[in-house]
Amino acid sequence: MSSIKFGTDGWRGVIAEDFTFANARIVAHAVARYVVRNEDARKGVLIGYDHRYAADRVAAAVAEVISAGGTPVWLADKPCPTPAISYLVRHRGAAGGIVITASHNPYRWNGIKYKASYGSSALPSIVAQIEQELDAVLQKGVPPLPPRQDLIQPLEPRAPYLDALEKLVDWKRLRDAKFRFVSDPMHGSAAGLLPEPLPAQRNILRRNSRYARSAFRRRASGADRAAHRSAASGGA
Repeated sequence: MSSIKFGTDGWRGVIAEDFTFANARIVAHAVARYVVRNEDARKGVLIGYDHRYAADRVAAAVAEVISAGGTPVWLADKPCPTPAISYLVRHRGAAGGIVITASHNPYRWNGIKYKASYGSSALPSIVAQIEQELDAVLQKGVPPLPPRQDLIQPLEPRAPYLDALEKLVDWKRLRDAKFRFVSDPMHGSAAGLLPEPLPAQRNILRRNSRYARSAFRRRASGADRAAHRSAASGGA
């Protein structure tokens, strides 16, 4: 349990070593205690997650812990970018937000970000309060309270986020410019977002995606042939 260190941007750990369901519940209960004591818990907490292994299930476990204390929870029904939760916390006037993600860390990592009621990362003063709550939870444990399923509601995180972006970007000017876009979110939570505001570019995006895959296969097959020739000639 000593591996849990909550910082300005939350807590991260290696999946199945530090980042476990048990530790996620501990951090969630510490955040829940902070929200109840320092925010208007009636406004609820929004929870999002990315595409990392079991992130959706960890998010569901975190939602159960938050709801057990009587705080309403809106749980994302699909992966979403962290800024989507930040935006929705402000837009809906929520008490705070939680995102299950390890940001730029490798795939073996996952984490828990806390977004304050103003939408962005917690101030040092808020982090200090959550750390105090975390110390208390580490000493006393998470109470065996049943989750309040009636307080957990689904949240569609992408549509309102895209609506907000629609007002910030001159999409028509981009469409009229006839630019070609290559979008490669890889396994990120922004997968599928760009074609939505740029429907005219969908075919271009797909063609480039197919081209990238075929180019990768050509490079891979070329490497295989080179390795085969090296092996046949006795090379290392």
